[in-house]
Amino acid sequence: MFPSLRTLSLGLLLGWLTLSPLEVWATSLPAQNTSPQPPPPRKTPAPRPHERPPLPSLEFQPLWQSQFPARVGWLHMRNGVLLVGSPFTPNHRAFSALSGSLLWQREASAPSPAPPLDKDELLVLGGKDCTLLALDANSGEGLFVTLPFPYDHFIDQLKEEPATAHASPSSWAEAVARTEERAQERRFNNQLLRQRSNPLPQISFTSPLASTKGIVYLTNDGSLALVNPSQKSVEWLTIPSLGLEDRAFVSTPALLKSPESDYLYAIDIHGQLWSLNLSDPEWSQRQPLEARGGEFRTPLQLAHNLLYASASNGSLFCLAIDTSELSPVNFRPTPLWERHLGRPNSYWSNSEGLLLNRPLLNERASRLFIASPHEIWALAAHSGRTLWRRPLDTKLATPLCLWEEYLLAANEKGELLVFDSRQGKLLNRLPLPFTPSAPLLLNGQNLYLGGPRGELAAWQISSQKN
Repeated sequence: MFPSLRTLSLGLLLGWLTLSPLEVWATSLPAQNTSPQPPPPRKTPAPRPHERPPLPSLEFQPLWQSQFPARVGWLHMRNGVLLVGSPFTPNHRAFSALSGSLLWQREASAPSPAPPLDKDELLVLGGKDCTLLALDANSGEGLFVTLPFPYDHFIDQLKEEPATAHASPSSWAEAVARTEERAQERRFNNQLLRQRSNPLPQISFTSPLASTKGIVYLTNDGSLALVNPSQKSVEWLTIPSLGLEDRAFVSTPALLKSPESDYLYAIDIHGQLWSLNLSDPEWSQRQPLEARGGEFRTPLQLAHNLLYASASNGSLFCLAIDTSELSPVNFRPTPLWERHLGRPNSYWSNSEGLLLNRPLLNERASRLFIASPHEIWALAAHSGRTLWRRPLDTKLATPLCLWEEYLLAANEKGELLVFDSRQGKLLNRLPLPFTPSAPLLLNGQNLYLGGPRGELAAWQISSQKN
């Protein structure tokens, strides 16, 4: 039997409805050219008004290599001369910054663990035996050496006294006094022995500072001396609660000069911050900085009226100094902010004990950079607010240094890392001839490195945009 007309019409309607919407849409389009067309040009998003284009990568060209007789502890540049020292040898050497050739060398009474003070054609070095050595900056000739220690006056007095002065004590008081004198002399000798035999690289020592009255030298055990280079004399500053006691000062202090007086800021290992008026040694103030188990071993950083102190566990403190009126009443540093970037009882040092948490300030950008072994932080200098943080896949070997707007550091794989200081982006990862044992030194377009076996190297830096 043939289907009815109604059934046939219903079937055609259902068949038309089963066509896919794409087929119906395609049949309604006019014929088009199906030849391949080039893709539309990709539009590069325009940078935002507050963002700058990323920095280009850097290029490094080796200049020279040389050798030092011990593990390099510090590098210092002066007028094209590279001075090298170590906490493990009393030998100091000067090399040409351009060729690496040896210019002069000088043997001291003890190693100098900290860089020298460069002042008026003098290089003033502090030794591990607490001596102060002044060298001619051009020839390396030794000009004078002094022992800025309170016990040297005591020993001189003993030498000047008659030999029979205490030969037969006639009273119990004289016997007690003689015993106390011998005890003081033994403490002095033990002090020197401990200074000479302490090889730990993580123990920081102070560099001498230049004040309006002379050279200020704070030994790592808290003895403070004012040295007159012209007269080669030492004046001891009697400061309450300072001196030879179990309160070691191990970080380089900060000195703020003013028309009226010089103010010295020093911090001991336990976080006691001292404010000292060098014109009035009897006046001093101290205030504690709580680092939650950290120790203060890195140098203080002073920039205008801001003082920065960092502890070995990543605690960072910023204090404001009122310089509007220089007087003991209002010259006490005022805490501005503090950040605890690390875990309590953690130690921000490399595998050899070199502390990495020295604050690095970019004053022009008002940014502060600080590094842990596995991370780099960028903070706002005035508020401590985190701007960026960069985790690292390999432990750092050196503290950070700043070249233009680039952050540089070496890691323990022997690689030089270059970061964009504005964003924290890694720009370069370059192999080095050795893993540096001393902080990197930048001078103009050149980068200087010192290694654990006395290796020295210089590289020239150039930007690809040049």
